[in-house]
Amino acid sequence: MDGVSVGEMIRARPHLFASSSVLGGTGGLGRLITNVNVMEVPDVHNWVRPGDLLLTTAFSIKDNEQAQLQLIPLLKEAKIAAIAIKTKRYMEQVPARMIEMADACELPIVELADNVSYSQMLQEMMDEIMRYKARLLADIQEGIQQITNAMVMGENLQVFVETVAGCLGHPVAFAALTGETVASDSSRPVPWPDALPKNGEWPEEHRVDGNPMLIGREEDGTLTVIVPVERGGRNAGYLIGWEAPEGAYLKLVSLLPHAAKLLMLQLTKLESLLHLKENHKDKFMKKWILGELTGKESILLGAAEVGLQLKGSYRVGTGHASRMMSDPEQARLRAALTQKDILFLGMGKELVFLLPPQLYAKEKRVARFQEEVQALLSHHRLIFGFSPVHPPETAAAGLLEAREAVEIGPRVFPDKTLFFFEDMRYHRLVKLIAEHDKLKTALLHFLEPLLAYDQKNQSQLLDTLIHYFRCNGSIKETSQVLFCHYNSVVYRMERIQQVLDANLNDPEQRLQAQLAVLVYDYFRRLSMTP
Repeated sequence: MDGVSVGEMIRARPHLFASSSVLGGTGGLGRLITNVNVMEVPDVHNWVRPGDLLLTTAFSIKDNEQAQLQLIPLLKEAKIAAIAIKTKRYMEQVPARMIEMADACELPIVELADNVSYSQMLQEMMDEIMRYKARLLADIQEGIQQITNAMVMGENLQVFVETVAGCLGHPVAFAALTGETVASDSSRPVPWPDALPKNGEWPEEHRVDGNPMLIGREEDGTLTVIVPVERGGRNAGYLIGWEAPEGAYLKLVSLLPHAAKLLMLQLTKLESLLHLKENHKDKFMKKWILGELTGKESILLGAAEVGLQLKGSYRVGTGHASRMMSDPEQARLRAALTQKDILFLGMGKELVFLLPPQLYAKEKRVARFQEEVQALLSHHRLIFGFSPVHPPETAAAGLLEAREAVEIGPRVFPDKTLFFFEDMRYHRLVKLIAEHDKLKTALLHFLEPLLAYDQKNQSQLLDTLIHYFRCNGSIKETSQVLFCHYNSVVYRMERIQQVLDANLNDPEQRLQAQLAVLVYDYFRRLSMTP
C-alpha cells in the first residue's frame, strides 16, 4: 500500500487542520493515506477501506459514550489511516477516553480546521495524494531506466543488485538455485524462501498485476517481496526485496519484477560468456589430458591461453558415473571444484579430476574428496580411480593409470568404490596375462581337471585352492575363512594335488597354479566364462 503518511499530510496542508491538530494516536502518524472519505453513520467501520482518512463531525456518536469507545478499535481493524474530526459543531471536544483508546491503538485522531469546507479539504487532500503518486511513478520510471542501464552496461551481479537496492532505497538480494547469494547488505541474512510455490506454478493469490511474487512481513513489520528470476520456464533463483513498514509498496512490487526480468537476461548473457569460456577450457583440457599436447612449454602456453594457471604437479583421478550427468549437475560440480582449486573435465559418463598434491597427497584426503563429490551427485553411483602425482607433461599417463585402477579395482575389491593405482600391484600383471590369449589358455588349461572334478562331484576344490593362496598357504586361516575343519582342508589340498597331478610344494608348479587361479578369479569377477 502506498500513500502519504498522516504526518506528511499535516505538514503539507497545515491550514486544513487545527493548530494543535494531533489529539491522540501519535504512534500511528506513519500510517499511509491512500484515499479520503466523509461519513456520518453509526456503523461507519463497515463502509471504510484500508488507507482511508476518515473526515467526520462525529454526529452519529456524539451522545453515545459506548459507541465512542468502540469506534477506535473497529476503525483500526478496518485498517484506516486516521480519523479527522471537525469539532465545535456537534462535538465540542473529543472525549478523553477516545483519545486514550487512540493512543493504545496507535490510530491517530486529528482535529480539522473549522473554517474550511469539506469540499476544499477533499480536493486538496486528494491533490496531495495524487502528487505523491505522480512522484512515485516518476521515481519508478527513473529506477527502471537505471536498472536497465546497469544491465546494458554489462555490470556484474553485485553492481546490478546494488543498483536495484539504490533505486528502492532498501536492501535487495539475489538467491541463486545453486545456493549462492548476492546481497546489497551483507549484514542482512538471506533466508531461503520456504513457502515458494511448487513446480514453478504461481497461483493467482501469489500474483500482483500478473507478476508472480510472494509477499510477507517479518516480525518487525518489514515487508518482504520475493520474485522468481525465470525465463521460458527455467528458474535461476529469486530476487528478494525488503521495505520498512512505511516504505513504498508500489515501488517495490513494480521495480522488483522488472529487475528480475533484466537479471535473467544478464544471467543468460553471463552464462553464455561463461559457457564459451568453459568450452575453450574443456577443449584444452581434453587435448592435454588425452595426450594430444606434448611438452611442458606447449601445455603451459595452451593453459595460459584459456586462463588456466597450472600447478607444478597433480594427482589425476577419474570417476565413472552410472549414467550421464545433466548440465545443471555438471555446472554445480564444476563450481564447487573450482572453489577448491581442482581442475575438472566431463567426458560423457567419465569425470576427470586433477587434484593439487599439496592438499591431496594423503589417501584420506582423497577419500574425503570422493565423499564430497558423491554427495553433490547423490543420484549417481560413482567409482573413482586415482594415479600417483604427475607433472603436467605426464598427466595423460596419470589418466591412464587412474582408468586402470577403476578397471581392475572393482574386480579385486568389489565392495569398494575408491581405488589407487599404487594398490593394484600384481593385479596389473594378472590383467596383462589374462589379456594374452596364449598365456591365458595355457594357465586355464592347467585348472581344467579341477573344474571337471568339481562339476562332476558337486565339490568345491577350486574354491578351496583360491582361498588357500589368498591365505598365503595357511591351512589354519583357510579353514577359518571356509568355516570348515582343519583336517578337511588338509584332505582337500591333498585331493587337489592328485586331480591336478601337481606338487604345490614345488616352486615352479606352485607358481603355475597361483597364476592360473589368479587369471581364473579375474575372469570370474568379470562374470565371464574363461
